[in-house]
Amino acid sequence: QAAEAEAALARKHTQQAEIVARAEEAEAARDTAVADLAAMTAEAERLRSALDETEAERRGLAYVLRATRLTEEALAAQGGASARQRRARRASVCEEAARQIDLDLPRTFPDHAEFATADGRSMLRRVLCAHCARSPQVGYTQSLNFLAAFLLLQLPARVEGGLGREEAAFWLLECVIERLLPSYFTAQLTGVLADTRTLDALVASHPQLHALPPHLESLGLDLSLVSTQWLMLGFVTALPSETALRVWDRTPRSGNT
Repeated sequence: QAAEAEAALARKHTQQAEIVARAEEAEAARDTAVADLAAMTAEAERLRSALDETEAERRGLAYVLRATRLTEEALAAQGGASARQRRARRASVCEEAARQIDLDLPRTFPDHAEFATADGRSMLRRVLCAHCARSPQVGYTQSLNFLAAFLLLQLPARVEGGLGREEAAFWLLECVIERLLPSYFTAQLTGVLADTRTLDALVASHPQLHALPPHLESLGLDLSLVSTQWLMLGFVTALPSETALRVWDRTPRSGNT
Protein backbone atom coordinates (compact mmCIF):
# COMPACT_ATOMS: atom_id res chain seq x y z
CA GLN A 1 0.00 0.00 0.00
CA ALA A 2 2.82 2.40 0.79
CA ALA A 3 4.37 1.67 -2.62
CA GLU A 4 1.05 2.31 -4.36
CA ALA A 5 0.60 5.62 -2.53
CA GLU A 6 4.12 6.61 -3.44
CA ALA A 7 3.48 5.78 -7.09
CA ALA A 8 0.22 7.74 -7.07
CA LEU A 9 1.97 10.75 -5.55
CA ALA A 10 4.69 10.52 -8.21
CA ARG A 11 2.03 10.41 -10.96
CA LYS A 12 0.35 13.46 -9.44
CA HIS A 13 3.64 15.38 -9.38
CA THR A 14 4.27 14.38 -12.99
CA GLN A 15 0.80 15.57 -14.02
CA GLN A 16 1.31 18.87 -12.21
CA ALA A 17 4.68 19.33 -13.91
CA GLU A 18 3.07 18.66 -17.29
CA ILE A 19 0.32 21.21 -16.55
CA VAL A 20 2.91 23.82 -15.54
CA ALA A 21 4.94 23.08 -18.69
CA ARG A 22 1.85 23.42 -20.92
CA ALA A 23 0.93 26.71 -19.19
CA GLU A 24 4.44 28.05 -19.77
CA GLU A 25 4.27 27.00 -23.44
CA ALA A 26 0.89 28.70 -23.81
CA GLU A 27 2.23 31.90 -22.19
CA ALA A 28 5.26 31.85 -24.46
CA ALA A 29 3.01 31.34 -27.50
CA ARG A 30 0.82 34.24 -26.36
CA ASP A 31 3.87 36.49 -25.97
CA THR A 32 5.03 35.51 -29.46
CA ALA A 33 1.58 36.22 -30.88
CA VAL A 34 1.50 39.63 -29.18
CA ALA A 35 4.94 40.46 -30.54
CA ASP A 36 3.91 39.30 -34.04
CA LEU A 37 0.74 41.40 -33.84
CA ALA A 38 2.73 44.45 -32.78
CA ALA A 39 5.13 43.93 -35.68
CA MET A 40 2.25 43.50 -38.13
CA THR A 41 0.55 46.64 -36.79
CA ALA A 42 3.77 48.63 -37.15
CA GLU A 43 4.24 47.36 -40.71
CA ALA A 44 0.64 48.16 -41.59
CA GLU A 45 1.07 51.68 -40.20
CA ARG A 46 4.29 52.09 -42.20
CA LEU A 47 2.57 50.93 -45.40
CA ARG A 48 -0.41 53.19 -44.70
CA SER A 49 1.89 56.15 -44.17
CA ALA A 50 3.78 55.36 -47.37
CA LEU A 51 0.48 55.06 -49.23
CA ASP A 52 -0.71 58.40 -47.85
CA GLU A 53 2.55 60.06 -48.90
CA THR A 54 2.31 58.51 -52.36
CA GLU A 55 -1.31 59.64 -52.72
CA ALA A 56 -0.45 63.17 -51.57
CA GLU A 57 2.50 63.33 -53.95
CA ARG A 58 0.41 62.00 -56.84
CA ARG A 59 -2.31 64.54 -56.19
CA GLY A 60 0.16 67.39 -55.68
CA LEU A 61 2.04 66.60 -58.88
CA ALA A 62 -1.20 66.34 -60.83
CA TYR A 63 -2.32 69.75 -59.57
CA VAL A 64 1.04 71.33 -60.44
CA LEU A 65 1.11 69.90 -63.95
CA ARG A 66 -2.40 71.17 -64.64
CA ALA A 67 -1.59 74.55 -63.13
CA THR A 68 1.57 74.85 -65.24
CA ARG A 69 -0.44 74.48 -68.43
CA LEU A 70 -3.15 76.88 -67.28
CA THR A 71 -0.78 79.66 -66.15
CA GLU A 72 1.24 79.90 -69.36
CA GLU A 73 -1.16 82.42 -70.90
CA ALA A 74 -1.31 84.46 -67.69
CA LEU A 75 2.48 84.69 -67.59
CA ALA A 76 2.57 85.83 -71.21
CA ALA A 77 -0.01 88.55 -70.55
CA GLN A 78 1.87 90.36 -67.78
CA GLY A 79 3.15 93.19 -69.97
CA GLY A 80 1.57 96.63 -70.06
CA ALA A 81 2.30 98.79 -67.07
CA SER A 82 5.83 99.98 -66.56
CA ALA A 83 8.07 98.19 -64.08
CA ARG A 84 8.15 101.28 -61.88
CA GLN A 85 4.35 101.54 -61.72
CA ARG A 86 4.03 97.85 -60.93
CA ARG A 87 6.62 98.05 -58.15
CA ALA A 88 4.92 101.06 -56.52
CA ARG A 89 1.51 99.45 -56.62
CA ARG A 90 2.84 96.16 -55.34
CA ALA A 91 4.58 97.80 -52.42
CA SER A 92 1.38 99.56 -51.35
CA VAL A 93 -0.81 96.47 -51.74
CA CYS A 94 1.69 94.18 -50.01
CA GLU A 95 2.08 96.45 -47.01
CA GLU A 96 -1.67 96.65 -46.46
CA ALA A 97 -2.23 92.96 -47.19
CA ALA A 98 0.55 91.81 -44.88
CA ARG A 99 -1.23 93.32 -41.89
CA GLN A 100 -4.42 91.39 -42.65
CA ILE A 101 -2.49 88.22 -43.47
CA ASP A 102 -0.76 88.35 -40.09
CA LEU A 103 -4.16 88.59 -38.41
CA ASP A 104 -5.52 85.63 -40.36
CA LEU A 105 -2.57 83.23 -40.00
CA PRO A 106 -3.50 81.99 -36.48
CA ARG A 107 -7.07 81.39 -37.71
CA THR A 108 -6.04 79.24 -40.67
CA PHE A 109 -6.45 75.52 -39.89
CA PRO A 110 -5.27 76.17 -36.31
CA ASP A 111 -5.76 72.51 -35.35
CA HIS A 112 -3.51 71.21 -38.12
CA ALA A 113 0.01 70.38 -36.99
CA GLU A 114 1.49 72.02 -40.11
CA PHE A 115 0.15 75.46 -39.23
CA ALA A 116 0.40 75.18 -35.47
CA THR A 117 4.11 76.02 -35.76
CA ALA A 118 5.82 79.31 -36.54
CA ASP A 119 7.59 77.69 -39.52
CA GLY A 120 4.30 76.52 -41.02
CA ARG A 121 2.65 79.91 -40.61
CA SER A 122 5.70 81.66 -42.07
CA MET A 123 5.57 79.40 -45.12
CA LEU A 124 1.91 80.25 -45.65
CA ARG A 125 2.63 83.95 -45.15
CA ARG A 126 5.33 83.91 -47.83
CA VAL A 127 3.00 82.29 -50.36
CA LEU A 128 0.24 84.84 -49.70
CA CYS A 129 2.60 87.82 -49.80
CA ALA A 130 4.11 86.55 -53.04
CA HIS A 131 0.61 86.39 -54.52
CA CYS A 132 -0.07 90.00 -53.47
CA ALA A 133 3.22 91.10 -55.01
CA ARG A 134 2.44 89.41 -58.32
CA SER A 135 -1.27 90.26 -58.47
CA PRO A 136 -1.84 93.63 -56.75
CA GLN A 137 -5.02 94.07 -58.79
CA VAL A 138 -6.46 91.13 -56.84
CA GLY A 139 -4.68 91.65 -53.53
CA TYR A 140 -5.63 89.62 -50.49
CA THR A 141 -9.04 88.44 -49.31
CA GLN A 142 -9.83 86.33 -46.29
CA SER A 143 -10.52 83.17 -48.27
CA LEU A 144 -7.11 83.00 -49.93
CA ASN A 145 -5.41 81.97 -46.69
CA PHE A 146 -7.42 78.72 -46.57
CA LEU A 147 -6.92 78.02 -50.27
CA ALA A 148 -3.15 78.53 -50.04
CA ALA A 149 -2.92 76.43 -46.88
CA PHE A 150 -4.94 73.64 -48.51
CA LEU A 151 -2.65 73.65 -51.55
CA LEU A 152 0.47 73.54 -49.37
CA LEU A 153 -0.85 70.47 -47.60
CA GLN A 154 -1.17 68.58 -50.90
CA LEU A 155 2.42 69.11 -52.04
CA PRO A 156 5.62 67.18 -51.30
CA ALA A 157 8.84 68.98 -50.44
CA ARG A 158 9.98 68.94 -54.08
CA VAL A 159 7.82 68.54 -57.15
CA GLU A 160 8.48 67.78 -60.79
CA GLY A 161 10.70 70.31 -62.52
CA GLY A 162 12.62 71.15 -59.35
CA LEU A 163 9.97 73.45 -57.88
CA GLY A 164 9.99 73.81 -54.11
CA ARG A 165 6.83 73.31 -52.11
CA GLU A 166 6.18 77.03 -51.55
CA GLU A 167 6.84 77.96 -55.16
CA ALA A 168 4.53 75.22 -56.42
CA ALA A 169 1.79 76.29 -53.99
CA PHE A 170 2.19 79.89 -55.15
CA TRP A 171 1.72 79.01 -58.83
CA LEU A 172 -1.20 76.75 -58.00
CA LEU A 173 -2.84 79.60 -56.09
CA GLU A 174 -2.35 81.93 -59.06
CA CYS A 175 -3.86 79.29 -61.33
CA VAL A 176 -6.91 78.97 -59.08
CA ILE A 177 -7.41 82.74 -58.96
CA GLU A 178 -6.77 83.50 -62.62
CA ARG A 179 -7.95 80.40 -64.47
CA LEU A 180 -10.17 78.17 -62.35
CA LEU A 181 -12.11 80.83 -60.42
CA PRO A 182 -11.90 83.99 -62.54
CA SER A 183 -13.74 87.03 -61.16
CA TYR A 184 -14.15 85.37 -57.75
CA PHE A 185 -11.65 87.52 -55.90
CA THR A 186 -12.74 90.97 -57.05
CA ALA A 187 -14.63 93.76 -55.32
CA GLN A 188 -17.77 92.89 -57.32
CA LEU A 189 -17.49 89.10 -56.78
CA THR A 190 -19.06 88.61 -60.20
CA GLY A 191 -17.85 85.01 -60.55
CA VAL A 192 -19.17 84.06 -57.13
CA LEU A 193 -22.55 85.69 -57.79
CA ALA A 194 -22.87 83.91 -61.13
CA ASP A 195 -22.07 80.51 -59.63
CA THR A 196 -24.36 81.19 -56.67
CA ARG A 197 -27.25 81.81 -59.06
CA THR A 198 -26.33 78.61 -60.88
CA LEU A 199 -26.40 76.70 -57.59
CA ASP A 200 -29.79 78.26 -56.72
CA ALA A 201 -31.19 77.06 -60.05
CA LEU A 202 -29.78 73.55 -59.57
CA VAL A 203 -31.24 73.28 -56.07
CA ALA A 204 -34.65 74.55 -57.24
CA SER A 205 -34.75 71.99 -60.08
CA HIS A 206 -33.56 69.03 -58.01
CA PRO A 207 -36.47 66.66 -57.19
CA GLN A 208 -35.28 66.17 -53.60
CA LEU A 209 -34.23 69.77 -52.92
CA HIS A 210 -36.83 71.90 -54.71
CA ALA A 211 -38.64 72.57 -51.41
CA LEU A 212 -35.52 74.05 -49.82
CA PRO A 213 -35.56 77.54 -51.44
CA PRO A 214 -39.16 78.36 -50.37
CA HIS A 215 -38.42 77.02 -46.90
CA LEU A 216 -35.33 79.23 -46.58
CA GLU A 217 -37.32 82.17 -47.91
CA SER A 218 -40.01 81.61 -45.29
CA LEU A 219 -37.28 81.85 -42.65
CA GLY A 220 -35.92 85.04 -44.17
CA LEU A 221 -32.71 83.28 -45.24
CA ASP A 222 -30.90 82.95 -48.51
CA LEU A 223 -28.77 80.02 -49.70
CA SER A 224 -26.05 82.47 -50.71
CA LEU A 225 -25.38 83.16 -47.02
CA VAL A 226 -23.60 79.82 -46.87
CA SER A 227 -22.91 78.97 -50.52
CA THR A 228 -20.74 82.05 -51.05
CA GLN A 229 -18.29 80.79 -48.46
CA TRP A 230 -18.46 77.24 -49.85
CA LEU A 231 -17.53 78.47 -53.31
CA MET A 232 -14.85 81.00 -52.38
CA LEU A 233 -13.12 78.50 -50.10
CA GLY A 234 -13.36 75.70 -52.61
CA PHE A 235 -15.29 73.62 -50.02
CA VAL A 236 -12.07 73.06 -48.03
CA THR A 237 -13.76 74.06 -44.76
CA ALA A 238 -17.30 72.94 -45.62
CA LEU A 239 -16.53 69.28 -46.38
CA PRO A 240 -14.46 66.57 -44.72
CA SER A 241 -10.91 66.73 -46.09
CA GLU A 242 -11.16 63.53 -48.14
CA THR A 243 -14.41 64.69 -49.75
CA ALA A 244 -12.95 68.13 -50.47
CA LEU A 245 -9.98 66.43 -52.14
CA ARG A 246 -12.36 64.57 -54.46
CA VAL A 247 -13.97 67.87 -55.44
CA TRP A 248 -10.55 69.36 -56.15
CA ASP A 249 -9.46 66.29 -58.09
CA ARG A 250 -12.30 66.97 -60.53
CA THR A 251 -12.15 70.78 -60.64
CA PRO A 252 -8.73 71.20 -62.36
CA ARG A 253 -9.70 68.46 -64.79
CA SER A 254 -12.97 70.09 -65.78
CA GLY A 255 -11.56 73.61 -65.73
CA ASN A 256 -14.44 75.15 -63.81
CA THR A 257 -16.50 74.78 -60.63
